[in-house]
Amino acid sequence: TAGCLERGDLEGRLAERGVSADALPDDAAPGLDAGVREALAELGAGVAYAPRALALLARLDGVGLDVALFRETGMARIVRRYTSHTDPGVAAVAQRRVDSWRAAFREVQRAAGRGPASPPKGVAPPPAATGDDSD
Repeated sequence: TAGCLERGDLEGRLAERGVSADALPDDAAPGLDAGVREALAELGAGVAYAPRALALLARLDGVGLDVALFRETGMARIVRRYTSHTDPGVAAVAQRRVDSWRAAFREVQRAAGRGPASPPKGVAPPPAATGDDSD
């Protein structure tokens, strides 16, 4: 298919960028299926062809929030790079994915009682209570 890379070409591009084709070994992130693993490897190498980038980003649908998995794979960092893709459609999809992961992470923190969640960008935090009841 147009815009798709053969496995050898992908491995060559990964090697040029100093990324091993085995950057995500099977035992490093046992929660990932092979399709997601391959999509991350290809996205990590850089995909300029918008339809291919969109197809790879779509493979990440359903990947739940797992902070350890994100740290091991660099998934959020890889996807965040696509928020400035030259194709506005790719950039929008990547931004929605990052925003949804960020919102889910904040919700997990809030549920775990790890302090108040940060307000969304552009929203002022509520005023702090002064403890002064002299109204």
